Amino acid sequence: MDGIDLSTERDNSPVESEPARDESPLDSDNLLEPSRNGPVGLESEVLKSFRLTADVIEPLDTVELLPCPPSSLSSGRLIQESGDFLWIRKIFRDRKNPSKVFLRGLRMRRNKYLGCMLPHKLNELCFVVDIDVDDNRAWNEQGQETIPIETVLRKRDLLVTHAEYPKLSLLAHGRKPNTKSGTLICRWIHCSIYRSSRERQQVAKKPHQGLLRRVSPAESEESSISEHVRREDRDGTYECYYSSYVAESFTPSFGSRKRKRQGSIDSVIEIKEEDVKRYTFADAFCGAGGASAGAKMAGLDIAWAFDSEALALKAYRSNFPNADAIQCKAEDFKACAGNLDAIGRLSVDILHLSPPCQYWSPAHTVVGKDDDANRAALYVVGHIIDTVKPRIVTLEQTKGLFTHHRPAFWQLVDMIRAVGYNVSYFSADFAEWGLVQRRKRLVVVASREGIPIPPFPAPTHVPDNCLEGRDGLLPSTTVHKALLNIPQTATWHDTNQCPIRTELAYGATRHQLVGCITTHGSKNTHHSGLRSHTPRELARFQTFPDAHIFIGTEEGRQDQSNKTGVTNVFRQIGNAVPPAIWALFLQECIRTLEDYDAGRERP
Repeated sequence: MDGIDLSTERDNSPVESEPARDESPLDSDNLLEPSRNGPVGLESEVLKSFRLTADVIEPLDTVELLPCPPSSLSSGRLIQESGDFLWIRKIFRDRKNPSKVFLRGLRMRRNKYLGCMLPHKLNELCFVVDIDVDDNRAWNEQGQETIPIETVLRKRDLLVTHAEYPKLSLLAHGRKPNTKSGTLICRWIHCSIYRSSRERQQVAKKPHQGLLRRVSPAESEESSISEHVRREDRDGTYECYYSSYVAESFTPSFGSRKRKRQGSIDSVIEIKEEDVKRYTFADAFCGAGGASAGAKMAGLDIAWAFDSEALALKAYRSNFPNADAIQCKAEDFKACAGNLDAIGRLSVDILHLSPPCQYWSPAHTVVGKDDDANRAALYVVGHIIDTVKPRIVTLEQTKGLFTHHRPAFWQLVDMIRAVGYNVSYFSADFAEWGLVQRRKRLVVVASREGIPIPPFPAPTHVPDNCLEGRDGLLPSTTVHKALLNIPQTATWHDTNQCPIRTELAYGATRHQLVGCITTHGSKNTHHSGLRSHTPRELARFQTFPDAHIFIGTEEGRQDQSNKTGVTNVFRQIGNAVPPAIWALFLQECIRTLEDYDAGRERP
């Protein structure tokens, strides 16, 4: 905190200034070109304070912003609240034109203007910042915004706290806060994360990654005290500190852009179970066991799973005989949880959920018979997490939930947040980790409050059908590599039972798979052009081990001549999380828990 005066005594002189340091973006190793919020240069004069109409503002103060540019306001127009505020870090003005004064700081927004992300509570705020992954500076440097002084409406008091709502709020004492002058309370941080500054500057571009977490106790306690207030509580007294300063250690947990590549899907399959500490894992909406297969690759101990589909669960039991596999609907999980709790199996370190994605898919254009059930399954996610209370939660869904159903997505985030978890999310293309198909999915990782959020794994492959690596990444995975050396004895691999095709052949050594594996199999033709793919080939495209069992009929026969059986197997494969890809995500969860349990901080 060098250079920041934390004194509560303030000199309310109209304007004070200090010489700007001769700092240039070219002299700093950690700034990009062009930089965002670079150092204030010699052409500007740094001010210690500035007088508004009725107040003097200084660095570390908080101001409310106008709802629109002042030039658009008529003289007699009533100014409404904008919902946005700025925690000031620096005040400066143009030396050539002293009337041009600017504020630089971190933006906050009223919860009610954040959609369904947080409960709409009076005078409750959330920090909202944009982060560029290719910017090496700390988030609270690059995330600052510079605004003209004309956009300021008034000065406000701010309390930054880790306490849950309504603690420290006037509502906790039966009094209604004043929207225009009451103390503002900030409990949450939301970061929108972009791959680069160029991506952020694209008007229509949405961030590919984000994070929502509660202000930590350390961040709350390290705030400087600008006003100390003592209030009576029902059980006695407590102290609260009204502050305009947030600790420098305020750091969102997203994947580091400096981290070395951890490995690819080729290396993850070779992991030996005895090399990894055995944390426990559970699989909700397990299907035939894609996520659990990934958990096994990562070295996790699979405790239990549930799904409503009988054949998929039968396949799951065949692959994971030591796990408790339960057939039940998501809304009935509480009764099943009671049985698991009775035998001491309910509590796990990592809980994975893959609720049905068909309704939320961009390809969903026709009403389906299972739409209501598939949609409802998403809204019991919070209930399941609250029942199990894992240390870390992972969730995989179609990208369409993030891109086409934003209100439902924010409701999902709020459900997870409401049961005591910090949440990060990522719009992922699994081809970036070596999948042969461009499978674009929404990945959510959440951690119980107090536990760091695991970062997402660093990409390992070039995703866009590139035969040569670039920027330190491996070449794209080709169809030939994905299908290499399938054993002739592998189940569901009878090429003679495949429908005949008469299409152009293509070079399997030069191409990724076109399109995705779906619950209907694949529209792709075998690279020979003469037949469709076998179910085992589709499983390979999804990175399933060759020994993984799929069951298409009640009798358990693995015969491709049975069209119904093949259809069921296609659904089991298409619904699955690619195991080898998911193992990479789970490895980050394991490392986070290992470091947390050992008292180590992750880089």
